[in-house]
Amino acid sequence: MKRIFFIGAMLYSGSLLAQPIKLSGTLPSASGKSLELSNLNEQKWAVKADSSGKFNQSFSDIEKGYYSLSGVGAVYLAPGFDLNITKEKDKILFRGKGNIENNLIVTLNNNIRQMSEEVKEGKMNMVPFPEFQKKMENWKQQQYLLVSKTKTKDAAFIAHRRGDIDYAARNIVREYTYVYGVDMKKRDNFFALMQKMAGNFDRAKLDSARNEMEVKKLTRAERDAIDSINHIGTSMNDELLFKASGIYRKWMDQEIGTLIYKSKYRDDFNKGAKSEAIQSKVVDNEISNAFIREYWQYDIASIALKMSENIAEADSIY
Repeated sequence: MKRIFFIGAMLYSGSLLAQPIKLSGTLPSASGKSLELSNLNEQKWAVKADSSGKFNQSFSDIEKGYYSLSGVGAVYLAPGFDLNITKEKDKILFRGKGNIENNLIVTLNNNIRQMSEEVKEGKMNMVPFPEFQKKMENWKQQQYLLVSKTKTKDAAFIAHRRGDIDYAARNIVREYTYVYGVDMKKRDNFFALMQKMAGNFDRAKLDSARNEMEVKKLTRAERDAIDSINHIGTSMNDELLFKASGIYRKWMDQEIGTLIYKSKYRDDFNKGAKSEAIQSKVVDNEISNAFIREYWQYDIASIALKMSENIAEADSIY
C-alpha cells in the first residue's frame, strides 16, 4: 500500500512539473510583432502576436521564476500558470491562474514609481529629513500591509516583495539626498547654463549657479543617518532576491557606483583609472556570490566596450 502511495505521489509530482505555462492576451503595442520573454540567464522565448496584438502560447520548458516580457515588464511564472494579459487605461492587468502574484507586482511597482517621482520632481525637496523619514516609514508600512493581505501561499514570493519594499525605500531616500534643499527653478537654470556652454564650461559661473540653487543642505548627522538607512541590514550577495527583484538590482547598481568614490579605491582614481575598471575592482572585492559577480562583470565590460574609444583598454576590462 505504501509503495502504491509512493508511486502515486511521484506521478502526481511529475504531472505538476509537466504542467505548461500559458500566456494569452491583447497588447496594442505588440500588433503584428513577437513579444520577447527573457530571464537574467539571457534565455529568450518568442511570444507571437497577430496583427491585432493578440497572443496565445504555451511553454513547457520554462521554470518557476521571474522573467521580463516586452510590452509588460516583470512577470512571475510557475508551472500551471494560465495568464491572460491586457492593458486597460495604461495599466497592465492579469487574469487567470497566477494573477494574484503578478497583479501585486504591478501594483507595488506603480506605488514605488509614484513615490520615487514625487521625490525626484521636487515635491519633498524642502521637507526636513526627520519629517521625510516619518513619511517614508509610513509609506513602507502601507506597502507591507498590501503584501500581507495578498492571498498567495508562495512564501518565497512574499519575501521577495518585502525585499522590493525595503530596497525601494533605500533608493528613494538616496534620491531625496539629490534634491533636498534644491530650488527646482534655479536647478533648471543651472542645467540650461550647462547646455548653453556646450562643453566650454566656465567653472566660476557654474559654481555660482550651483550654490544659488542649493538653498538648504543636510547636516553631517543627517547624512550619517541616511547612510545607515541605506546600508544597515543590506547584502550584496542575495542571489535569490537578485533574480527576483529589479529594485534590488537597481540599489546594487547605485551602490557599486557609490563605492568607487570611497577611500579604498581613491588611489585608482588618482592614477587615472577609468570608472568601469574601478567598478570591476569593486565587484571583485565586494561581491562573493558567483552569479551576481559574473552578472555585474559582464554588464560593466559591455558598457566599457560600447563607450570606450580605446579598444585595448576596454578589452582589458572585459
